[in-house]
Amino acid sequence: MVWTSFSIVAPVVIFLWVVAAIIFIIPKNKVGKMATKMATLSTAIGIIIIGWFIVNIWISLERPPLRTLGETRLWYSFFLAAIGLIFLLRWRINWFASYSLMMAAVFMLINYLKPELHDKTLMPALQSPWFAPHVIVYILSYALLAASSLVAVKGLWQSYFRNFDKKTLWLADNLVYLGFAFITLGMVFGALWAKEAWGHYWTWDPKETWA
Repeated sequence: MVWTSFSIVAPVVIFLWVVAAIIFIIPKNKVGKMATKMATLSTAIGIIIIGWFIVNIWISLERPPLRTLGETRLWYSFFLAAIGLIFLLRWRINWFASYSLMMAAVFMLINYLKPELHDKTLMPALQSPWFAPHVIVYILSYALLAASSLVAVKGLWQSYFRNFDKKTLWLADNLVYLGFAFITLGMVFGALWAKEAWGHYWTWDPKETWA
């Protein structure tokens, strides 16, 4: 598997996710159970395809695919779709799954329209076992917090029209809790990485201070 095959993978995954997102956003009384099951299956297939693609790109590049914007957008797509599917299967929140899938499809579309060059080289500072867990956990936390922002927008809209659903607040809160937990874990991994690379957990450089 090489990056050039993304031109085949991306349209398939985008199609699966957009169709599923449309079905999920339709009111439940207007769509049958079979259509919902097919949409759920389409979502899962898209996640499996992009997950398989990421693994094969990792093997092909002989490094974690986390260096370029295009590579990180792949992870955002994967995590956003996975988060939407988990909340769909666990709590049957169809509209949230639709939002997550549309966001994931947008990241995939950007990669498809703006392809990048990818090589195997990594600068010495990135050649660390902490590189992959640090960045992956951060991307997961950003995906969770981005999803919580969407839920918050929906909550504001509901409040404006006075039909607020407490379930929306519950969902936003739990997404923030998860996102905050993972972003904290990512900072811990970053500190361990700094200790290995520079001999100190924290050196008060601008990047660390802003984080």
